[in-house]
Amino acid sequence: MLKEIWIGSQWDNIQYLRVLVRKVRQKIEPDPNQPRLLITEWGVGYRLEKRLENQRD
Repeated sequence: MLKEIWIGSQWDNIQYLRVLVRKVRQKIEPDPNQPRLLITEWGVGYRLEKRLENQRD
């Protein structure tokens, strides 16, 4: 994701990704402090949930 967004020497700085994810969560999550849509998978990356638990298919 970083390579696609940032061109130059900053793409390998993981802090940029954390900032980006935080900003996306602020826009899409009902409660960004307890994310249910954009989930952190420790040691792997991030996972986007298809829907919230209380939503129907």
